This record gives sequence, C-alpha cells and structure tokens, in this order.
Amino acid sequence: MDLKPIDAFCTKCRTKFTYLMKPKKSFLGFQKLYCPTCKSKVLYPLTKGFRITYQIFFVWMLIAIAFTFSQGFIGLPSWIAVLVMIALFKDRSMRKRLAKINNKQCFNIGTNLNKEKNN
Repeated sequence: MDLKPIDAFCTKCRTKFTYLMKPKKSFLGFQKLYCPTCKSKVLYPLTKGFRITYQIFFVWMLIAIAFTFSQGFIGLPSWIAVLVMIALFKDRSMRKRLAKINNKQCFNIGTNLNKEKNN
C-alpha cells in the first residue's frame, strides 16, 4: 500500500505542513499527527476505511433497534454503538472545521516533515 502524504496544519501554532510518515491511530481510529514546529499532537479525521466501517455498523444498529421495536420491546444501542456514534459525530465536526480553515487559508508558511521516525 502506497503511503500518501497528508497536508495538515497545526491547530496550536497554525503552521501548515506535509506529514509523510504513517500516522498513529487513536482509540477510535483518528489519525494522530505531530507538528514539526511546536511538537504538539494534532488529531485528524478518520480515514475512509474507518468511516465506511463505522457507517455500516451504525446502519446495522439502527436496523436492530427498529427490529426490536417491531417485536414490542425497547431497543437500546450497545456501548460499542455509542462509541461509533461519537466517532462519526466527532469526525464530521473535524471535517467541517478543516474545510472552514482550508477555505480561510489562515496558517503560517508550511514545512515538510521528511525525516523518518527513529524507533
């Protein structure tokens, strides 16, 4: 699989940079990047694979709850389904925020993060 560079910006120092290393993932699958200027952690939205998987799970959860209601019982989502909903809503808000900031072009001159991690 070819690693695509991520054009990112730091929410703390507003520096735009290109992240070429493979990002680590948070618990819910968000990408963790590190700013080369101020060294702060920057969370980025879910990748397409995570987003599609979560959306499919969300639809199946809704179908299961509807089926439970049709049988005369009260259907409640599981804790995993609640985490999926939180991840999808957080991803949506991150993507909106990124689109807004990219449209405003309010960041410093960018840098390239070309060096490999020493681990």
